[in-house]
Amino acid sequence: MSRAGLRMLLEAQPGIRIVGEGATPDDGTADAGGMEPDVVLLDVDGIDGPDAVQEALRQIQQEAAGARVLILATRCDPEASRRLVLAGASGLVLKDKSPEHLLRAIRKVHEGELWVDRATTAYLISGAGSNRGQKSADPEIAKIESLTRREREVVILIAAGLNNKSIAARLNISDNTVRHHLTSIFEKLDTNDRMELLVYALRHKLAPMPP
Repeated sequence: MSRAGLRMLLEAQPGIRIVGEGATPDDGTADAGGMEPDVVLLDVDGIDGPDAVQEALRQIQQEAAGARVLILATRCDPEASRRLVLAGASGLVLKDKSPEHLLRAIRKVHEGELWVDRATTAYLISGAGSNRGQKSADPEIAKIESLTRREREVVILIAAGLNNKSIAARLNISDNTVRHHLTSIFEKLDTNDRMELLVYALRHKLAPMPP
């Protein structure tokens, strides 16, 4: 019944096409009939425990390598959200949100952005659950000061949730130049991906907290 409701909602939206559905990740990817989904909605309420959820996420990533996974859940605490994002999920939507909220999340995730709520973002900024350890202030200041003006602009736009194409359009530069800037930023700030960069930028006040 839940899947039927979601199907009716999504099929009515321009630009969205359902390519598969199922009671398990196996069912959904098999039902796609060879078509690669861009976004997979994974309802985790019927999955028993965080390890099983991460296994389902891993399975989808194997079966539909190019897909971005958006988690649906009745409830999810910030630590669980953090684990899911670090495991490769592109975001999470709680089921008490409006249909418009879900549709916006789907479109943003499809564009390459992360969909993380304020509570999870604040949790990430606080450093809870981080295994990177506390670093002294001086090395961090030196890292931040090594950023060029353009690199700082890219960091701000990453924190605002923009993807590479949107950043390129905003700064009037090429996608390739954005990628070069990101490579340099990751190296200078000792971050490995966009999520770590987002956490670093907000923690060190390189960008404002997203709305």
